[in-house]
Amino acid sequence: MKKKSNTARLGALALALTMVTTCLTGGTMAKYVTTVSATGSATVAKFDVDIKGNDSKFTSETTTIGNLFTTGWNAPVTGGVKKDMLAPGVYGYFDIVVENKSEVMVKISDVKITPANNDKKIRMNFALTEVTADDKPVSFNIESEDDLQSGIVEGLTGDIGWEESDKSKKVRVWWTWDVGKSAEADKADTAIGSYGSDAPTYGLTISITAEQVVSTPAP
Repeated sequence: MKKKSNTARLGALALALTMVTTCLTGGTMAKYVTTVSATGSATVAKFDVDIKGNDSKFTSETTTIGNLFTTGWNAPVTGGVKKDMLAPGVYGYFDIVVENKSEVMVKISDVKITPANNDKKIRMNFALTEVTADDKPVSFNIESEDDLQSGIVEGLTGDIGWEESDKSKKVRVWWTWDVGKSAEADKADTAIGSYGSDAPTYGLTISITAEQVVSTPAP
């Protein structure tokens, strides 16, 4: 009888130890677990730059603008010339306008100007003035397309922001068919104007590149 009692006690003790061990094990393995996820994002800034000659938008890397010399006319004081036709002494102006419609700062990185359809060697001279000037310049002292290119580059130099106050740059380019100053020059001009059905023309091919201004960290 006593042996059976001891066996019962040992069984009860074993059961108690098992329960305690199970509780301790459960306490050791239990843990708080959480998984979180977040996405950071930003909207891509727009890049949109309009480059125009007067009201004609440049639509490709290089564009020949025909109406640069048929708008903004000021007829010579002496003699008359049919509207939109070139002749010695006729003059006018056109504007090169760069408007930054982007959300980034931009700059003009390259300008190239070359004459187009000038096989007859029309003596076109140029001047650069304030963009608000409406009176004929006293002097058309730019006699080559290379010098005109340099002047336009200088006029468009600098960063162009996206705020209304500084989002555009403009250069006013005056032009004239230089009146001959010698009998030889008059003879050459007369030969240009004495054509049959094949009228000579003058034009400029203008290429302007605009690019984003990328900030660099200070050293």
